[in-house]
Amino acid sequence: MRKKNISILSDCYGCGVCTMVCPVHIIDLKENERGFLSPDIIKQSECIECGLCLRVCGFNNDLINDVYDERFYIGWSENSVARHQSSSGGIAREIIEYGIKNEFNICAAVYNHDSRRVEHINGATVENLHLFIGSKYLLSRTQEAFKSLNLKARNIVIGTPCQIDSFRRLLRMKRCEVNFILVDFFCHGVPSAILWDKYLRHVESFVGDIKTISWRNKDDGWKKSYCIKATGTRGEYMSSARDGDLFYKFFLGNYCLNQCCYDSCKYKQSNSSADIRIGDCWGISGIDEKDGISCIVAFSSRGDALLSQITSTCHIERVKRDTVIKGQMKECAPKPCVHPYVVNALSTTLSIKEIYKRYIRPFEIFIIYPKRIWRKIKSML
Repeated sequence: MRKKNISILSDCYGCGVCTMVCPVHIIDLKENERGFLSPDIIKQSECIECGLCLRVCGFNNDLINDVYDERFYIGWSENSVARHQSSSGGIAREIIEYGIKNEFNICAAVYNHDSRRVEHINGATVENLHLFIGSKYLLSRTQEAFKSLNLKARNIVIGTPCQIDSFRRLLRMKRCEVNFILVDFFCHGVPSAILWDKYLRHVESFVGDIKTISWRNKDDGWKKSYCIKATGTRGEYMSSARDGDLFYKFFLGNYCLNQCCYDSCKYKQSNSSADIRIGDCWGISGIDEKDGISCIVAFSSRGDALLSQITSTCHIERVKRDTVIKGQMKECAPKPCVHPYVVNALSTTLSIKEIYKRYIRPFEIFIIYPKRIWRKIKSML
């Protein structure tokens, strides 16, 4: 007989919070056959049916959104080097640096070159701050970092909106929200980790073993920063979305996102359980944009108070909601009709280039490009 636990759900975000709350420690987070993280019940017979895993699950519950007064800002770091190294305006970096200086534990995502996956770790320091900087377009493994958190200490936790929503439920259950500042970001969705594996093999065919990699490179400016840069044993690889980079083709084209990103994302625009939301501010003009501008939403007094603490190192100004929301996704990602074929092909030996040529390229030629051309003609009439 099936136990009343997280296994009754047909889908989930893969946030990992259920692994932390289980009193008998029988839930693990594993990567499934499609390259997405999902909970795994190790021993169903030992489940005591307490229901805690279902209570903290953001997928299983409505959004927590106790907004007292949404406040919208734009901003950037006054440190030009830090701003250039960051994906947008460097506000996330300034929040982390503030936390380090004021003895907060920082729990956020870094890229692990050994496992080739993104994972949350605790304990940002001045020395390892560079690991936490920059966007990482993969869902992070949270369970080990979340389990090792001291809930009685002061913490800043940064994660995807679904990770933060579930984590907020846990804090509320433990009655320790006051010790935490939660930060999320405007999220496009998360692609299959199998796509990333195939993409890395593609890059390695040019540069050998990869030593460093970043998802956003600003050498040509912030507006053109959707550019992956990798250094390997045989040289350097750079590939931008504007020039048809394969990872960005799959990711931004929504060809292999988690099923939840298509059907069940509750966190678009200003829907959030965080204290602060950050992202790229695409809705601003007339300001020096070369090194990036961040958009910021404060959802709580704690979030607003933290922002006031970093004004000595950042430019932060209040703006209208539309300035922040413009350019952000308004609803769940649309699913292209070739999605099932792409997802199935990822589990085969086909390379990322072969999958693109076989399924995505024909879709672009016969569906996407004609629509764009017709829209262009209509705008000229």
